[in-house]
Amino acid sequence: METNEIKQKLAALTTERFACQPDACTDAQLYHALLALTQQLAAGRPAPAGERKLYYFSAEFLMGKLLSNNLLALGLFDQVRALLDESGFPGMKVLIFAFDVWNDNEHLPHNYKPNMIVYTSTHDSQSVCEQVMDICNEDEKQFAYRYLRSSTSEALGWSAIKSVWASCANITMTTMQDVLSLGADARMNVPSTVGGNWSWRVRKEGINREVARMLREITETYKRYRPYQPPKRPKPRKAPEASETAEVSEAAAQD
Repeated sequence: METNEIKQKLAALTTERFACQPDACTDAQLYHALLALTQQLAAGRPAPAGERKLYYFSAEFLMGKLLSNNLLALGLFDQVRALLDESGFPGMKVLIFAFDVWNDNEHLPHNYKPNMIVYTSTHDSQSVCEQVMDICNEDEKQFAYRYLRSSTSEALGWSAIKSVWASCANITMTTMQDVLSLGADARMNVPSTVGGNWSWRVRKEGINREVARMLREITETYKRYRPYQPPKRPKPRKAPEASETAEVSEAAAQD
């Protein structure tokens, strides 16, 4: 479809819905008009024949709410989820997106599945402490505290790690920021921004025996500790004894 044709269709939609041309629309009006146009164009395309393909999305894009919200708006969320399950690729969930008071959020650890890679937070997101203490509203914050069973006697990061480690997901991940229960000042990267990223460094005293002991204790408690096992070398073949060699020779001679 030509660009001019798309512009004409968009103008027709904004005129019909909002009685104005696209350049006079508000951001919200333009968003809804573009969404409606995209739905119309997608509905008009013939269904692909043969095998379906699942194209690669970056982990950072998949983990965020942006893709999910867009797929929901386009009415494609269930289709993409079914295709992902069918493909056998592991799903990805991030705990910091879970603290939804009103819904059984798919990022909550009790909703994880074995074929998943799950994170407390990531290098491209806020830490658990920043999310709960600075971003969540009061209802979400209290829900997070209840769900994580956090207390004043334990740093919030450890509570988050325990919750994720206790899930049925095959692979669990965390960040150094969550291990140390750090907040916004330890943010590693803010996607789509320039400057100030990838400069955070952990201080030497942050990596200490107590931190290592606690992380190992949690890992062992939830049966995620797999000590390194060197590959087994094949046993050397035992040389036949003289009597065995004689028996084989005698049998061959009789044949």
